[in-house]
Amino acid sequence: MADKMNRVAPLPAAADVVVIGEGAIAASATFYLAEAGVEVLMLCAGDKAGDGATGPGLGAVGAVRGSDPTMLDLIVRSVRELQAFEERFGRSIAWDQQGFLGLVPLNGDLTELRQRAEALTARGLDARVVAPEDARCPYIDPTRYAGALFVPGAAMVYGDLIGSFVTDAAELRGAQVRVGVPVTAVGCAHGGITSVVTDAGTVRTRTVVNCEELRAAEIGALASQPLPVRPVKRSLFYTADVDPEPWMLFPYTIDLETDLVLHPAGEGLLFGVMRQLGTDAQISRESELSDARAAAADRLPALATADVPHGGPCCTCDDTPDGLPLIGRSEAVHGFVYAVGLGGEGFALAPGVGQVVRDLVLGNEPFTDVSGLSADRFERPRPRRGWFGRR
Repeated sequence: MADKMNRVAPLPAAADVVVIGEGAIAASATFYLAEAGVEVLMLCAGDKAGDGATGPGLGAVGAVRGSDPTMLDLIVRSVRELQAFEERFGRSIAWDQQGFLGLVPLNGDLTELRQRAEALTARGLDARVVAPEDARCPYIDPTRYAGALFVPGAAMVYGDLIGSFVTDAAELRGAQVRVGVPVTAVGCAHGGITSVVTDAGTVRTRTVVNCEELRAAEIGALASQPLPVRPVKRSLFYTADVDPEPWMLFPYTIDLETDLVLHPAGEGLLFGVMRQLGTDAQISRESELSDARAAAADRLPALATADVPHGGPCCTCDDTPDGLPLIGRSEAVHGFVYAVGLGGEGFALAPGVGQVVRDLVLGNEPFTDVSGLSADRFERPRPRRGWFGRR
């Protein structure tokens, strides 16, 4: 077991690589770098390591919201790694294989959905398109949907445990972790990284990996690398008992048009939508619930009228204009690598993204081509299709 008292020790004078961030992506990048023999330091602004913006609670692994080939590669790799998590790390993340159901409305493209299923199956993750009446979700109105993507290998896990356990494993492989140390400046000279500055001291380094969540754009700006990341908020709500009661294999369900999320929670349901934050950052929970009910009104009628006696979890996380993450190596600042904008799903993609970051740092070829996820893609004349279908 890692000695967590070391996480409040003085900073080292230097490190080969400094990973900035405290979520599962930062933990995974730190782990794979340490496993490769790199002298790596993970700096967490908060007082916990591995517990990112989404915080404690259940989340879905293998939720397929789009057709981007790189994202499909990352999902499949991460599902495989997380399935074997307990065997590799000797710790349980409460893997509960309920499956994933992505609902497509009547005006949706079933041809594209079938291609998505075929692409996943070709990568080794079973997926199929099912008719609405065959979808294993008793709360939808099947007449409102054209079909659904079903991924039986998807699972619910405790996402915060992934980051926490992987951080421990990284320390056992020689990584250093410090908490309560926000980065205040990134030193650069002659077009490259020279140091990371904090209130607790300065660390000399030639490589910085930005895995921050809510401060991703700020850290990028410190290194003169623009990162178009914006905050989004997902608010979830618990219903009282519903009829029929959820059963154990009720899939994690998403309406792929409205991004309405639904999954079982005890004898009730947990549901909600994602909202981009702006001038309405202080919007009331009542208004958020009203928005979620409105998204459900026509297609998931049980949610539109369900009794919600109390609230549920909510989190603010990072997102990008097209819904795809930013993963790459800066062309402008040598030694600056980034993996940000994962929309609160970092825990589900952590193994795949962590392996990619390791290879970007070491100058190796990653298992998937992430050039289309670089931060400069928004300067191109034709952006890639968004993960949530956004432009």
